Amino acid sequence: MGGRISRNQTRNVHTGLADPEVLGLCFNVTITGTVTSSGYLAIFPGDGAWSGTSSINWDKPGQTIANNAFTWVSLVDGSINVLCGAAAGGSTHFILDLVAMSFITDLGLVGAAELKAQSTRLTAAVAAAAAR
Repeated sequence: MGGRISRNQTRNVHTGLADPEVLGLCFNVTITGTVTSSGYLAIFPGDGAWSGTSSINWDKPGQTIANNAFTWVSLVDGSINVLCGAAAGGSTHFILDLVAMSFITDLGLVGAAELKAQSTRLTAAVAAAAAR
């Protein structure tokens, strides 16, 4: 399901985390099937401007690589943006795998069941965004 993200394309991913206590997400980002000699993905808040930094980079076609990334979420709707920067004609598939969430809470910890549920919602949100 879904499709490639292409050069200069920004995909807004609705995470389903519009909880005012959720501040940020830590995840593994994997890119696969890279096209062109070089490129990157930048991940940043859905209501924010891109800061100019990348979350993961590739340097040849056909790569599958992963990296850990953190981003704040949109305070409006909990969304994040994924921006593809690549040489002309560049694109890639990407996967976001939720590892942890940053909360405002007295407990300081998120239970494994809640993390699994949020990860499932984020995976569905990425698939829905890719299908648009």
